Amino acid sequence: MKTIEILHKWEEYFNNQNLKDILNLYHPKSSLIPTFSSSILFDQNDIKEYFIFLFQEQQGSVNIQNESIVEQKIVEKVYLSIGNYIFYLSQGREYPARFSFILDISLENPIKHHHSSTVSNSPLNSSQRQRHSK
Repeated sequence: MKTIEILHKWEEYFNNQNLKDILNLYHPKSSLIPTFSSSILFDQNDIKEYFIFLFQEQQGSVNIQNESIVEQKIVEKVYLSIGNYIFYLSQGREYPARFSFILDISLENPIKHHHSSTVSNSPLNSSQRQRHSK
């Protein structure tokens, strides 16, 4: 499976609140630095509880911004995929966020690491933002 396909599967499973399939994307020894938690998750059960919280309590959905995705090959069949997405949580709240995934496309459970954080307003002015975004 290509990295973009994995990202779109993750988005589909998230939006369908498909706990079983989204968890199956995460390698048993994966790590998750979640958007809406200060914890770093290494345990599959903790990752499961995090998604249950987003699905059941927050009624979360996500929209990956495809034009933002950048991919870098690390080693054979292992890639870094980075980009932006927007989370939509209960009561119509929107949270722009950025992500990074380390994906091993040779594995059935390809997500080795996932980091996500909300995007805050930068203290940089617009010209500085443009210079740093290149």
